[in-house]
Amino acid sequence: MAKLAPANVKDSANSKPRYEIIEVKSDLSKKTRMVASMEAIEKDLVAKAESVMADLSSQFAGWIDSDVQRLLTAKDAVLEYGLNAETKHELFISSHEIKGLAATFGFPLIGKLAYSLCNMLETIQDNTKIPVSVIEQHTASIAAMVHKNAQGDGSAIARTLTMRLCKVTEDYVVHVQNK
Repeated sequence: MAKLAPANVKDSANSKPRYEIIEVKSDLSKKTRMVASMEAIEKDLVAKAESVMADLSSQFAGWIDSDVQRLLTAKDAVLEYGLNAETKHELFISSHEIKGLAATFGFPLIGKLAYSLCNMLETIQDNTKIPVSVIEQHTASIAAMVHKNAQGDGSAIARTLTMRLCKVTEDYVVHVQNK
């Protein structure tokens, strides 16, 4: 593309407007080759990442089973000792781990339930206002869905259960916050 110098600059010899054409060289073929090679690199990286995730997915069952057992143990501690700083922390950490694993490996319903439990535990500071029954419902639902291997959208029952339990929990958290 050419750029023109201002037209009001005049050559003193013949009083004609003086201008200078500045040519900007741009080799689009080099740029298209660069974009094509970047796309190839990106595709290769995506393929490698998918391969790694597939390898990790085979280990998911062991990880999630371990974390569900930890969650159920934390819930049992709440039932035995009450919800205190230590039992609440363990319940939160175990549900948080499940939330991350579930989202990463294609179990969105389990992830939503774990998020819902985490949110309630994190948002409501007064432990006496956290219903143990809601903790039990979350932990039992998570354990059941892991047992049934509820990947993806799961069954209609799993979706309805998740939606209702998360909504009731969310409404309760808002109610407690507004008091």
